[in-house]
Amino acid sequence: MAVYRRGSKGTEVERIQARLKQLGHYKGSADGKFGPGTEKAVKAFQRARQLEVDGKVGPATWRALIEEPKKTEPTVVPAGVVAIARPEGSRQAPVTSGPSEGAGLTAPNPYARLNDQRLSQVHPVLAIRGRCMLELCAYENIAVLITQGLRTWEEQDALYAQGRTTGTKGKIVTKAKGGSSFHNFGLAFDIVVLDSMGKADWDASHPSWKRAAEIGKSVGLEWGGDWKSFKDIPHFQYIGDLTTAGCRELYQEGLQALWAQIS
Repeated sequence: MAVYRRGSKGTEVERIQARLKQLGHYKGSADGKFGPGTEKAVKAFQRARQLEVDGKVGPATWRALIEEPKKTEPTVVPAGVVAIARPEGSRQAPVTSGPSEGAGLTAPNPYARLNDQRLSQVHPVLAIRGRCMLELCAYENIAVLITQGLRTWEEQDALYAQGRTTGTKGKIVTKAKGGSSFHNFGLAFDIVVLDSMGKADWDASHPSWKRAAEIGKSVGLEWGGDWKSFKDIPHFQYIGDLTTAGCRELYQEGLQALWAQIS
């Protein structure tokens, strides 16, 4: 790989700066220009990781820089994203989780534990395919945050009311009431693509959205952006031959009985 040093420029330098900033070593802007501030931050990172302190990002520093965050590193949640703990004995449990970033190698994902928490609550087959999607997106430098997975029926009703009833804010975001969404049965998740600074980019015309959809479909997920009547671009699901009506019927015997119908 290339060695990045003072004077280097480009998207890889921007990525280095963003990661150093996340780790607290860099205070400047991620402008893609490797200047004295970036060099100082690299040296601080190298000292912290007991690497050769030369201010250059070669293979060893790069691997250390993009590895998964250590358990001692705080998890940062983007503004507007809330993690919700699963109530003991609850039927469904919503959680919100976080992004990934790539460099053509195993990509760092400062929100990996949150994403994994989200996927741990959906059907195992969906979780496996979802993790494959995240890894492939990260490999192509596409940062992805899973914003919703398993969702309670009550939350579904609240979403349905958005934009429809007095006192609710925002535009209509779903056609499904509680029990009429595959989210309610752990068979779907939603995403948002993030920019290099970890902020949600809801501009679905951004090429990363299109590529994320292609990757999701390549691992066997159904994409809501392909729907005709109500396109749901953030939505991915794996439902086998089930319908929501069939899910409601099976759910009377418990979520595991429903999940047993999908292989």
